[in-house]
Amino acid sequence: MKQGYYQIPRELWWIFKYLNPEWIRTMKPGEFAILSSSGLIGMGLFEQPKWHKKPRENILKILDIKIEKKADYEEEHIPPHHIRE
Repeated sequence: MKQGYYQIPRELWWIFKYLNPEWIRTMKPGEFAILSSSGLIGMGLFEQPKWHKKPRENILKILDIKIEKKADYEEEHIPPHHIRE
């Protein structure tokens, strides 16, 4: 059985006695199920904080950060053993 990209190992299929497989397959972003090393199962919702950066939000513009690039930066600041020939 798969959840997202990863296969749920057969030895863990017992968790479906406690968690609905349909919910596992259709979990929304932020929903999670967790299994502890002692066998405890939890489920919940991780809500993103209001202040967190949103997708496609230009954080540099919001914080008024300007990026400058000098043409000779590599030669002045990168040690020679870090530059690939």
